[in-house]
Amino acid sequence: MTVSLERSEGLLVARLDDGKANALGFEMIAGIRTALTMSIAEKAPLVIAGREDCFCAGSDLHIMRSGDRDRVSSLVIHGTLLFREMFAAPIPVLAACTGHALAAGALLLLAADYRIGQTGPYKVGLNETRIGIALPQFAVDMARFRLSTNRLIAATLFASILSPEEACDVGFLDRLAPDARIAADSLARELTSIDLSVFAQSKERLNAEIVGQLGVVNQKE
Repeated sequence: MTVSLERSEGLLVARLDDGKANALGFEMIAGIRTALTMSIAEKAPLVIAGREDCFCAGSDLHIMRSGDRDRVSSLVIHGTLLFREMFAAPIPVLAACTGHALAAGALLLLAADYRIGQTGPYKVGLNETRIGIALPQFAVDMARFRLSTNRLIAATLFASILSPEEACDVGFLDRLAPDARIAADSLARELTSIDLSVFAQSKERLNAEIVGQLGVVNQKE
């Protein structure tokens, strides 16, 4: 199982662990979407947490480099749909970045409402152009929506690979804590006391543009 679900004091925690790079493949995407659906049904905040030293190091390269265009296209569609659902979810979605978050892993951070990292020797960034992959339009839209304007070119076209501290400055992370999972769980518990109907209305207005853009991507596919 690549995603394990835990309930704790009014919140749901989705822990990502495939034993390797926490690659965002079909099973991982399905597990996160299931957790998101359950959180919405239960009106509970969702924390998406990586394992020690790795949040998500990117898409499943076995699929992306398979040469199977239909399978690659399907994975991109499923991933984009996950990101759109996170932006549109009427509940708080928090990310606990416990380690490397690269490519699709960095996009998974950008789709969360609030991102807490921890200090450590890991890297964060959209490294696609460094490995010979052009950024898809939906990734550019997400980066433009979340990242600091004056750091956008370096983060996208130059594929800057960032330390946790730099990732906070650029906008991949909101803050750092000694333990990202503990900090994210604590914040999620605080958020159980807010009026979710008001939260949902505000989030819908805040994210309407990016939700619409990602919806167009899925329709085109």
